[in-house]
Amino acid sequence: MKSETATNEASASGPQYITQKNATASKLGKHADGTISYKVACDFERTTLFLAITNNSSGSYFSREYVPVARIEKLLANLDRSDFPSKALKPVFTGRSSNNAGFRAAILLAEGLLARAANSETKHVCTGAWTKWKASVLGLEATQDETDAPSAQSADAPGSPADNKAVAAKPQKPVNPTK
Repeated sequence: MKSETATNEASASGPQYITQKNATASKLGKHADGTISYKVACDFERTTLFLAITNNSSGSYFSREYVPVARIEKLLANLDRSDFPSKALKPVFTGRSSNNAGFRAAILLAEGLLARAANSETKHVCTGAWTKWKASVLGLEATQDETDAPSAQSADAPGSPADNKAVAAKPQKPVNPTK
């Protein structure tokens, strides 16, 4: 199954990404335990952002594919309603795990891009913070010691850590002109 996760074919092994941020998010389910680990990555031109689920602490299945943030943003902008369930995110994945949409919603909540709907604990609303968030994440300074070229971008994988190497990102240090 071919993934449309990046147009930058940086190597013969497929798209490569610069990891801007590694983080965890709490699961959303009422009876769910554990966390979802994820990364925010960008292409080498530092213009396109991607979200990838990297681990599930409870071991259930998910897709490791790198989903373009623009695809998620476009889907949410075209919804017919202001509040929506996690399953509304299903079309952004090529992987088929039933956990993908809920895990992605958890990530978007952790990043401040979604909030819980006031009228329902199982629905979400967009916060409108997308532009500011993208600028903030792209403003991180990444070190290009290693690249991340996922081998199973759209395959459903159990919740164990990926063997992929990642490029670590660190916050930019402000320049002090007086020194």
